[in-house]
Amino acid sequence: EEYLNAFEKCRNIKLIVELKTHREKKMEDELAEKVIKMIHDRGLQSRVEYISFGINFVNQVRKLDPEAPVYYLNGDLSPRVIKAMGAAGIDYHFNVLIKNPNWVKESHDLGLKVNVWTVNTPEDVRKMLDLKVDFITTDEPLLTEELINNRK
Repeated sequence: EEYLNAFEKCRNIKLIVELKTHREKKMEDELAEKVIKMIHDRGLQSRVEYISFGINFVNQVRKLDPEAPVYYLNGDLSPRVIKAMGAAGIDYHFNVLIKNPNWVKESHDLGLKVNVWTVNTPEDVRKMLDLKVDFITTDEPLLTEELINNRK
């Protein structure tokens, strides 16, 4: 509640909610329901996206809020499978895309977005920019911004 109170005041920010996996599916279902309800009760759903390593969470978000963008993090599913699940895209560690560079174009061809994490070296940022990913999660935002701007 406290975090959402602060978020409500940040009008130009998108909130990415990571739903962490639990030992029991029932607990995951309950968490997804509570989180989505809190966000809807405040009318924030247009400013929120979801990510998770758990397929159950991806499916629960799709069921509870079909319009909500949800991204899968685990890196073990192809873009075609992600599309069939109804997810908005892939959000994989950058090494997954280094091993499967065709997944970026395949994702884009399917209308999916691609995020990569956690890209911190200039060399790796450049590789991801060459692949044309949509978003880069990094601990080095100034470096990444500089590298992006140098390409323009």
